[in-house]
Amino acid sequence: MEIQLIKFMEDKRHTIYSDKIELHVIELPKLPKELKGNSSDLLLWAKFLNAEKEEEFEMLAKKNLYIGKAYDKLQVISMDKKKQLDYTARQKAILDYNQLMKEFTEAGREEGRREGEELGLKKGKELGMVYAYYEMNLDTKEIARKMRMTEEEIKDIIRKREK
Repeated sequence: MEIQLIKFMEDKRHTIYSDKIELHVIELPKLPKELKGNSSDLLLWAKFLNAEKEEEFEMLAKKNLYIGKAYDKLQVISMDKKKQLDYTARQKAILDYNQLMKEFTEAGREEGRREGEELGLKKGKELGMVYAYYEMNLDTKEIARKMRMTEEEIKDIIRKREK
């Protein structure tokens, strides 16, 4: 198989115009009949463009991820109109579902953050009051009564503070 490489040159100075663009010319009828195990991506794409049988397309799709995606798209565009509409509707439904899940997840996280902050502030105020009563030399039983907590909860709070 012969591949011709064409690069664009500036005609007066005879310098390559850009190394960012070039053309590869492949004569499809001259492609090898069988692929070797280490075939280049370029050869795989050429075989894909020249393929005629479904088995050839499927074999090439398995060898290269991007060819697989191209084969999937080729199957879609070769469907009849009704199947194309069904496919498009399904793809839209999947995208809509994914977007809704993303929005619901973000909303849930935000609500969780808000509730966490509120709970943290409430707990902080509660702890502050327990510490204040304790520093006023009230006993744990009296603090528990004022805070509507158990005496054991008050003792735990005080123990944690003293650590």
